[in-house]
Amino acid sequence: MNRSIFKSKFFFYFLLVLLIGLLVFNINMIIKSHDLSILLPIFIQLFLLTIIIIRHSILKISLKIWSLIFLIIAPMMQIIGKLLKDASYDYQFFELRVYIIPLIMLLIGCTVFYGTIKTIDKEKP
Repeated sequence: MNRSIFKSKFFFYFLLVLLIGLLVFNINMIIKSHDLSILLPIFIQLFLLTIIIIRHSILKISLKIWSLIFLIIAPMMQIIGKLLKDASYDYQFFELRVYIIPLIMLLIGCTVFYGTIKTIDKEKP
């Protein structure tokens, strides 16, 4: 079985900290809200943590798909939705702080996507 290789230890630890932080946040949210739909992101994050730790061969494509869907497309849709909502009220109730979290997530998503492309390779047999 081919394994994945991290060229950068910093990126490896960045991914671990990011996924553990998101996992703690989602577990906290499920405890507070009792919303079982939060279980899906928890399972995805546990899956990603597992394949990162064992450095499975599907790591690169899994991280690219996850970062593209959950960290790039979803925050962009949130930003566009908020901009359209503000536009419908002629920007009378415009608040910049509601855009900060989606923008941070978008930046993290671009970092993860780019870092995955540049720093993860498959082991040569």
